[in-house]
Amino acid sequence: MICPVVPHITDVKPLINWLEPLTDTIWIYGLSIEKRSDRNWQNLEIILKEYFPDLREPIEEIVLSTDHQFWAQLRQELEDIQKDRQLDLSIHV
Repeated sequence: MICPVVPHITDVKPLINWLEPLTDTIWIYGLSIEKRSDRNWQNLEIILKEYFPDLREPIEEIVLSTDHQFWAQLRQELEDIQKDRQLDLSIHV
């Protein structure tokens, strides 16, 4: 399981390469947060401010929107990998 995929931080493709020989199915879940007041966002925001201050705003924009272009592009890339390599990926981004 690759979870959560945090935009601009989690590099999914190398993780798939690493997991591929070890498992039959790989589940991939993107980080989705409904609103800024959610505890998950508040916790993540603390981490981002400390370790990735330049990424806080772009990540916030993406994780607060399930239909952001980032997710659509990642989903397409994962579906292409799934098809090309005949992997059993359970994609939830």
